[in-house]
Amino acid sequence: MAAWSRWVPSAVLERLPSAAPAQQDQAPPSNEFSPTRDGLQLARKLAFRFRAQLAPVYLLAAGLFVGSVISGQGLGSGFLAALLGCSGAAWRLRKAFSRSHVRLEAGVCMGLASVWLLAVSVVGFPALDWLAVVLWLGPAVLWWLRHRVRREDVAAAFSAVASRPDPDPVSDPDPDAEVARPSPVPVAAGAESSDDLPPEDPPLGSSATLVIPRQEEMSEIQRRWHENLHGRRPGLKGSFLSSPIPFDYGETYTLQLVPGVQHFEQVQSELPWIATGLGCQIEDLVLEKYPDVRDSAVLRLRVVTNSPIRETVWFQEPVYKDGRIILGPYGDGCGDASFRLYTDNRMYGGFVLGSTGSGKTRLIELIALTALSLGNTNIIYVDGQNGASSPLLYKHAMWAGGVDEALDRLAALERGMQQRQLYNRVYELSGFDPLPTYPGILVIVDECHRIYTDKTGERWGNVAREGGKLGMAMLAASQYYKLETTFGNSCAL
Repeated sequence: MAAWSRWVPSAVLERLPSAAPAQQDQAPPSNEFSPTRDGLQLARKLAFRFRAQLAPVYLLAAGLFVGSVISGQGLGSGFLAALLGCSGAAWRLRKAFSRSHVRLEAGVCMGLASVWLLAVSVVGFPALDWLAVVLWLGPAVLWWLRHRVRREDVAAAFSAVASRPDPDPVSDPDPDAEVARPSPVPVAAGAESSDDLPPEDPPLGSSATLVIPRQEEMSEIQRRWHENLHGRRPGLKGSFLSSPIPFDYGETYTLQLVPGVQHFEQVQSELPWIATGLGCQIEDLVLEKYPDVRDSAVLRLRVVTNSPIRETVWFQEPVYKDGRIILGPYGDGCGDASFRLYTDNRMYGGFVLGSTGSGKTRLIELIALTALSLGNTNIIYVDGQNGASSPLLYKHAMWAGGVDEALDRLAALERGMQQRQLYNRVYELSGFDPLPTYPGILVIVDECHRIYTDKTGERWGNVAREGGKLGMAMLAASQYYKLETTFGNSCAL
């Protein structure tokens, strides 16, 4: 098997025709630069790219030719020409109509062409030849902007020929070859006729149901992946994007990896290079596993173009649902981030890590104010900067203090735990459910690296570890994350 086969998905290899024994034993092509061979290869690539760019010119020439033939022949000939032209265009673009911009552009072009053909069949070609150019100019410019061949693309093509990489029929396909492009419908094993084929759009479940999209059917993101990552980035070689689905804040793609070669964690480490290859920021990429797909070589990539948190999201009102405090939308707009405060028989805390200016204190205030609005939760606020971190919490907390009061607050929490343990034992309770008369206690320790020390770390750790089932939870925050400096050497914390 060829050396490049290890980079090709198995679904593609199954569709490649097997070579004759004599062809399999042939020596691999030479790596030496050949002006004739490589020049022809470059010319074919550029011709394929320019073919898409100049498509409006070809269509305009065809329209003018048909208009000259039916000129003055009557409305019936114009209607027939428009019907045949629109039907042919619709059949040619039938696979691309799933994208809204293709439907819009094709509809506008067909409408303008039909109007002109009907007019020229009645008025005559010499009087309306200029009208065809005017009507076609707007759609042609939009098409050119979408498919234009950029100067850097041509330079990259010349650079690729000069560097002479090893042949790779998948990463560098022949635009006119049908062998390297598998059928969109995988043929089932043992199928002998079209009646034995699976459905045209098989459900997503494994790499066998995904195919490499054709060059002319690729979106801008797919084209950039194909040109910048598919064959150039070693960790992503052979991978491709398919099934683009737009949503309110961007597009979702199915990322097909090479089975047995690439995996989820590897692609995660490649995100900085993926961002540069796609021309976006790394925070605009969301890589996830499909929750209902067992094939680990099929991943989901969201490319966010209009994040709902790109601008400041102001706090409007407390939102609490099913034991969780709603913090705000995720960066891709798909769902809301939340903080779990209560479940059945238990209360939960956490740790907030953030550098200066990251919004750490605002997040703590949002959690605390929402908890207070429930009417069944009290706040104890301990600040390593003696209340300067959040004057708002220092003012509205049930108890508030700084470094000097931290030991008193810790001793009070320990006594409170003893009282609640006794209460649960007397009333035979196995957990905690918050009530206005028996509230939960959320202990917020801001700048906790100034509060937790080697002498008190274990005591704070016991409160954090054992207080949940007693209705006492701890939410700590700091700019650092080290066992010694942040948590007072307490493994419990």
